[in-house]
Amino acid sequence: MPFIYGYFDLITFLRDDFNERKTKNSYYSLRAMAEKLKLNSGTVVRIMNGDRNVSKNLLPVFIEYLGLRQKEAEYFKHLVNLDKIRKYNAVN
Repeated sequence: MPFIYGYFDLITFLRDDFNERKTKNSYYSLRAMAEKLKLNSGTVVRIMNGDRNVSKNLLPVFIEYLGLRQKEAEYFKHLVNLDKIRKYNAVN
Protein backbone atom coordinates (compact mmCIF):
# COMPACT_ATOMS: atom_id res chain seq x y z
CA MET A 1 0.00 0.00 0.00
CA PRO A 2 1.29 3.49 -0.79
CA PHE A 3 2.27 5.75 2.11
CA ILE A 4 -1.10 7.43 2.75
CA TYR A 5 0.34 10.50 4.45
CA GLY A 6 2.01 11.51 1.20
CA TYR A 7 -1.36 12.09 -0.46
CA PHE A 8 -3.67 15.09 -0.59
CA ASP A 9 -5.99 13.59 -3.18
CA LEU A 10 -8.23 10.59 -2.51
CA ILE A 11 -8.52 9.41 -6.11
CA THR A 12 -4.76 9.51 -6.66
CA PHE A 13 -4.27 7.45 -3.50
CA LEU A 14 -6.88 4.88 -4.53
CA ARG A 15 -5.46 4.65 -8.06
CA ASP A 16 -1.91 4.22 -6.76
CA ASP A 17 -3.08 1.50 -4.37
CA PHE A 18 -4.87 -0.23 -7.23
CA ASN A 19 -1.82 0.03 -9.49
CA GLU A 20 0.42 -1.39 -6.77
CA ARG A 21 -1.91 -4.37 -6.35
CA LYS A 22 -2.04 -4.76 -10.14
CA THR A 23 1.76 -4.77 -10.30
CA LYS A 24 1.87 -7.59 -7.75
CA ASN A 25 -0.89 -9.54 -9.52
CA SER A 26 -1.33 -8.86 -13.22
CA TYR A 27 -4.82 -10.41 -13.07
CA TYR A 28 -6.03 -7.88 -10.50
CA SER A 29 -8.81 -5.71 -11.91
CA LEU A 30 -11.45 -3.21 -10.86
CA ARG A 31 -13.87 -6.11 -10.87
CA ALA A 32 -11.61 -7.99 -8.43
CA MET A 33 -11.39 -4.86 -6.30
CA ALA A 34 -15.18 -4.60 -6.31
CA GLU A 35 -15.49 -8.22 -5.22
CA LYS A 36 -13.10 -7.65 -2.31
CA LEU A 37 -15.07 -4.55 -1.33
CA LYS A 38 -18.34 -6.45 -1.82
CA LEU A 39 -19.57 -3.65 -4.07
CA ASN A 40 -20.99 -3.42 -7.55
CA SER A 41 -18.16 -3.01 -10.06
CA GLY A 42 -19.93 0.04 -11.53
CA THR A 43 -19.79 1.73 -8.14
CA VAL A 44 -16.07 1.10 -7.88
CA VAL A 45 -15.47 2.41 -11.39
CA ARG A 46 -17.40 5.60 -10.61
CA ILE A 47 -15.43 6.12 -7.39
CA MET A 48 -12.10 5.50 -9.13
CA ASN A 49 -13.08 7.93 -11.91
CA GLY A 50 -14.02 10.56 -9.34
CA ASP A 51 -17.67 10.51 -10.40
CA ARG A 52 -18.94 9.20 -7.07
CA ASN A 53 -18.01 9.94 -3.48
CA VAL A 54 -16.97 7.40 -0.92
CA SER A 55 -20.06 7.61 1.27
CA LYS A 56 -20.14 7.49 5.05
CA ASN A 57 -21.40 3.90 4.81
CA LEU A 58 -18.52 2.90 2.54
CA LEU A 59 -15.79 4.36 4.75
CA PRO A 60 -15.40 1.26 6.95
CA VAL A 61 -15.47 -0.97 3.88
CA PHE A 62 -12.58 0.92 2.25
CA ILE A 63 -10.66 1.20 5.52
CA GLU A 64 -10.81 -2.56 5.99
CA TYR A 65 -9.97 -3.26 2.34
CA LEU A 66 -6.94 -0.96 2.53
CA GLY A 67 -5.87 -2.43 5.88
CA LEU A 68 -5.59 0.97 7.50
CA ARG A 69 -4.73 1.36 11.16
CA GLN A 70 -6.47 3.92 13.36
CA LYS A 71 -4.46 7.05 12.47
CA GLU A 72 -4.28 6.05 8.81
CA ALA A 73 -8.04 5.52 8.84
CA GLU A 74 -8.55 9.01 10.27
CA TYR A 75 -6.35 10.47 7.55
CA PHE A 76 -8.29 8.51 4.93
CA LYS A 77 -11.54 10.00 6.28
CA HIS A 78 -10.01 13.46 5.86
CA LEU A 79 -9.07 12.63 2.26
CA VAL A 80 -12.67 11.54 1.62
CA ASN A 81 -14.03 14.76 3.13
CA LEU A 82 -11.56 16.89 1.18
CA ASP A 83 -12.62 15.11 -2.02
CA LYS A 84 -16.27 15.91 -1.28
CA ILE A 85 -15.43 19.56 -0.61
CA ARG A 86 -13.49 19.84 -3.89
CA LYS A 87 -16.36 18.32 -5.84
CA TYR A 88 -18.89 20.60 -4.14
CA ASN A 89 -16.79 23.68 -4.87
CA ALA A 90 -16.32 22.64 -8.49
CA VAL A 91 -20.10 22.52 -8.97
CA ASN A 92 -20.88 25.76 -7.10
